[in-house]
Amino acid sequence: MVPRPSDKSPVEQILGTFDSLERRFSAKDFRGCPFVNAVAELGEDRSVRKVAVAFKESRRLWFRDLLVQLGVAQAEALATQLALLVDGSIAQDLVRNDPAMARAAKEAATVLLRNSGVKVGGSAAANKGAVKKRQSGSGS
Repeated sequence: MVPRPSDKSPVEQILGTFDSLERRFSAKDFRGCPFVNAVAELGEDRSVRKVAVAFKESRRLWFRDLLVQLGVAQAEALATQLALLVDGSIAQDLVRNDPAMARAAKEAATVLLRNSGVKVGGSAAANKGAVKKRQSGSGS
């Protein structure tokens, strides 16, 4: 599921992804990512793979766009890392049946955001300005 437009800050949207996953993992009917499942079942069917890739890329691009709003210098790379955390938490929950995998992925995402200069836990304005100050050298 690709997130809908939101009035939440980019940081809240990014980290909220993992909260949503944790809720989904807690559902008795959770069976993993339907796109990954389809590729696993249908193998070489190019049309199925094309749809799965498009979906996965749309999520990565959504992360990238939010990171660009935050002024992250390496938005492409960080977006890929966040997408990997999403997919990894889904796989771990599926194997372990443990919704806490989403929490662990959220903690890792928080570290990645902070290491990219994003202030996590403040207001939207503070989050947006934190990276720009750091990049210009005027931050502490």
